[in-house]
Amino acid sequence: MKKIGCVFLGLVVMILSCQKNPKLSDSEKDTIVKAVQHKSQQFWSYTQPYDTGSFRKFVKFWDENSDKVWQTEPVTVVFETDIIKTRSEWVKVWKDMIDQRISTVPIIHESHFSVLSSDKVLEVNKGDFTITGKDSVLYGPFTMVNTVLWTNTNGDWRMQYFHESSVKKSE
Repeated sequence: MKKIGCVFLGLVVMILSCQKNPKLSDSEKDTIVKAVQHKSQQFWSYTQPYDTGSFRKFVKFWDENSDKVWQTEPVTVVFETDIIKTRSEWVKVWKDMIDQRISTVPIIHESHFSVLSSDKVLEVNKGDFTITGKDSVLYGPFTMVNTVLWTNTNGDWRMQYFHESSVKKSE
């Protein structure tokens, strides 16, 4: 009976020591939001004009282990009504988009950041954008909303999930 009690107590201690403290102070949340805002601003600034290094810059924002984080099937990106399940699919789609454009000019009007935990932040944006194609034709303007799940990987905030929906603005 004493052994069972010790094993039970040991399991309780192990479980409690492995759990993260979900309570963050306002100051801690503020620090986390500032770090993610900084990373987000960098991401949105790399969209104009595109050059040979643009794709490499975008890839650095993405968590290379994002597929493994999902408990079942991964979902990496949702663009409009397209579901892109894996990082490798996302890389191909993003590269194809950049290769067809001279620039994308986003203007973020609203940003909201919700600290989910010490290593997860949800970003929700509303804004407008235009696209200049390789044919020099200007497409848009469009209104967009997007959602980004940021994760802290070894001290670096990276995108784990991205969703964007847009509609052509009425003139």
